[in-house]
Amino acid sequence: MFPFTGGGSADNTGGSPPVSIIIVNYNTRAHLIACLKSLSPLTSLISPEIFVVDNASSDGSADAVENEFPGVILIKLNENIGYAAANNKAITIAGGDFILLLNPDTIVEAGTIPEMLRFMKKHERTGIASCRVDLPDGSLDAACRRTIPTPAGAFYQAIALHKLFPRSKRFARYNLSWRDPAGSYQVEAICGAFFLVRREVIDQVGLLDERFFMYAEDLDYCLRCIRKGWQIRYHGAVRILHYKRAASASAPGRMLDVFHETMALFYKKHYAARHGIIYNSAILSGIRARYILSKVLAVFQRN
Repeated sequence: MFPFTGGGSADNTGGSPPVSIIIVNYNTRAHLIACLKSLSPLTSLISPEIFVVDNASSDGSADAVENEFPGVILIKLNENIGYAAANNKAITIAGGDFILLLNPDTIVEAGTIPEMLRFMKKHERTGIASCRVDLPDGSLDAACRRTIPTPAGAFYQAIALHKLFPRSKRFARYNLSWRDPAGSYQVEAICGAFFLVRREVIDQVGLLDERFFMYAEDLDYCLRCIRKGWQIRYHGAVRILHYKRAASASAPGRMLDVFHETMALFYKKHYAARHGIIYNSAILSGIRARYILSKVLAVFQRN
């Protein structure tokens, strides 16, 4: 029996739960079960509200949640509507003072969420925050604290200058690799693996942009948050484990398509209006060239 209580009654005082945790799942049954089990110790610390939104998985994920975790609020979708849209399904009915978007391929240490809630309450102008995110080999998931991508930053990444000069504030700016991963500081963006949002931000900024099927919805939301005057913070005192790309592993070709479609969409939404047609054409052509090269490399890797 899974000990979480569901719905708005999750808070023992009868008010709103302190946090609503939303997990969007697509064919990651084993990871999802492990993730939910890792959240179990929270019941002795706080009373969260837990949602699992299943994007029409075919691996029995939804049945496993129903059978093993009856206290979790399960939303079963008839088709895969994408990460942003699926999160929005739960965000619109969540009752928490904070909303935590959590990947199913994560393991959350017992004290991480309570500490992050204390951190958010201490920093009242912080609209979104994340903790340290470690990969299975013990290295830092570089995306957990980063800057908003720019054409120049993307170019440095594409030609691997960030790897050649990991301490450079210019060439390694995107992933902030010169910063202390155990530190606590303001950043421009965090990743969606652990994405803690203040309720007031959602009320002011709105829902995730559902045009982003997968990838960059987190970057887009961070930028929208900043433009409304909120801060984004990274807090490296606590952590989660992230297996990463579990959902995309079943369809790598499609995810490659989606990734490059997302790059183009993000550029058009946030940068195209600032530049002329020649500059925009050059950037979008570069994205297309990167996509073609990635497709070619994928063929050689399979053979």
